[in-house]
Amino acid sequence: MDALEGWRRIPLGNIAEVRLGRQRSPSRAFGPNMRPYLRAANVGWEGLKLDDVKKMDFTPSEYEVYRLQAGDIVLNEASGSPSEVGKPAVWRDEIPGACFQNTLIRVRPNKSEALSEFLYYHFLRDALTQAFADASTGTNIQHIGQAKLASWLIHLPPINEQRKIVAILSSVDEAIKTAQAVIGQIQEVTKALMHHLLTKGLPRHHRKFKQTVIGDIPEEWDLRPGNQLFTLTGGHAPSSILFSSHGDSLFIKVNTFNLPENLIAIAKSDETFRTKENPSVRCFGPGSLVFPKRGAAIFKNRIGLIIRPSAVDPNLMVLTPNDTINAEFFRYLLLHIGLYKICDNSGIPQINNKHLYPAVFQFPR
Repeated sequence: MDALEGWRRIPLGNIAEVRLGRQRSPSRAFGPNMRPYLRAANVGWEGLKLDDVKKMDFTPSEYEVYRLQAGDIVLNEASGSPSEVGKPAVWRDEIPGACFQNTLIRVRPNKSEALSEFLYYHFLRDALTQAFADASTGTNIQHIGQAKLASWLIHLPPINEQRKIVAILSSVDEAIKTAQAVIGQIQEVTKALMHHLLTKGLPRHHRKFKQTVIGDIPEEWDLRPGNQLFTLTGGHAPSSILFSSHGDSLFIKVNTFNLPENLIAIAKSDETFRTKENPSVRCFGPGSLVFPKRGAAIFKNRIGLIIRPSAVDPNLMVLTPNDTINAEFFRYLLLHIGLYKICDNSGIPQINNKHLYPAVFQFPR
């Protein structure tokens, strides 16, 4: 990348002090000079996480070397997940006298050359675009290292332009935080509304309620076990399907739920196939529900409504409601209950027929 007019491409070590933190050791767990210290667990994508800050002994001379000052930037030096390497945060002296451990690298800018906030956004970009991950080394644990970070090329504009860039990006950050707060409030209202509608029915619509094993429900509602409401089916291994870029049917996998088009209904998939070319593959039509049946994906509580002919992989389960219950209503009911509350979590989380068929569900007749 060529430098813009007035910008410099310069190694980080030329404009900042770059230092790896002090190694933690059992012999320093107690001592006369206990100090709070930051470690990788204290650095999150949303900023510093200071609810669990450890302490260890730093001699007075070590304290001078490893203490944090307002404006320092701390970055994750290593991680088992490459995408976490280089994750940055700005220290604003939230805990006076704090130091840092060797799972972090401290960057202390020369204030006449670089703003802390500008370098933070530079590092954040490098972390999010996987530039740090691509440069890291290691087998199980990926490291960026002090020397490599010190030689990291920074695209540095004049200080006044840095201030303007930081002002723009900071305002965007504030707008995102405001939007996220509003979304969080809406989600809480939605949860409360779902709870009322799915357990008490429409407001002022029901006057009488009956006691059941799951609590009071409207007298006009029914309560039945799953085996009277739906059928459950597993999926096909991808190797058994002949895929086509212009297929008429979708192949749904766990990561299909990550596509933005699939927030409620499964409208898109990265893989499709022609039904006529795959006669042995079972397709499910509109009106069935699909969700993960094993692994950590269960805890994301994602339940998709199938709206196009689709097959699913073996890590997913398809629930096909009968005429007794509306599929969209039942999707909201499952979301409200939570897949993670139904699953077997004694080892690898999983949901099977034995969990859903005997479970009882309430619904309007």
